[in-house]
This record gives sequence, structure tokens and C-alpha cells, in this order.
Amino acid sequence: MEMELLETFEAAKKAADAAADGDPSDAEEGRCVDALKRLRKLPVTMKVLVETQVGKRLRALAKHPCGKIKSMSSELLEHWKNIVIEETSKNNKKNNAVNDVKSPTSEVKVDKDQKPPQIVKVEKVSRSESMKVERTTETIKTKRFSRLF
Repeated sequence: MEMELLETFEAAKKAADAAADGDPSDAEEGRCVDALKRLRKLPVTMKVLVETQVGKRLRALAKHPCGKIKSMSSELLEHWKNIVIEETSKNNKKNNAVNDVKSPTSEVKVDKDQKPPQIVKVEKVSRSESMKVERTTETIKTKRFSRLF
């Protein structure tokens, strides 16, 4: 499926380039629009779109000087975005359902000699400053230095 997706996209790209370079013939424009229609009919998944990076390359066609190519490319991009959103929301729902399932109770031994974990506070610093964090047994000290270069 990936190969068919890539080959069909390459055909659309080639026809779009020819339509933009030479005389604006309806034949090249029609070839490109037909290839984009074929791309829309292909069953794609988020995984395939990520692996092939076709969506990123299709953005260039969404800025094409020819109106038909531009609109068809934009529609296809929107269609693929919806597919990605659907798959992401399904995955999130599955992950939430798995996390909501309560696990059986288990015993945990706590060693009284263990020290509690230290808490480190980190503040966001602008890019023009650097920060040094020092740990001590009593407190945590933070020093800010101006960037030397």
C-alpha cells in the first residue's frame, strides 16, 4: 500500500510540476487532479502517512498556482488530518480504558531507613541566561549566571 501511495503521489507531483512549468494545459492539470482523487480513495493509516511523509510533501501542492490542483490538494490534506485525529482519539480512548481498569491490590514493603525523594524546583530561564543547580543535603541552591558569549 505504501508503494502505491508513493507512486500515485509522484504521478500527481509530476503532473502538477508540468502544469506549472509549461503552458497551462488542461491535460496535465487533469492528470494531477485524477491522481489526487486516487490518493483520496486509498486506505491510509496514520502509520503509513508518518512513514511515507507524503502529507508534508503534499503541502507544496496546496500552494500550487492552478486553482483545481490547489483546492484538491487542500481537501486531501484535510481528509488525512481527519484520519490522523480519528486514530489518535481512538488510541487515547483505548489507553484511558486500559488505565481505568483497576489492578489487584499488592503489598509493598517500605524500608524505614529510606530517605524521602528530593524535590528539585526548576524555573524556566530565558535563553540569554544559563543556570547552575547545586544539591546539598539540606537545601537546593540555584544560581543564575549571565551568558558569557
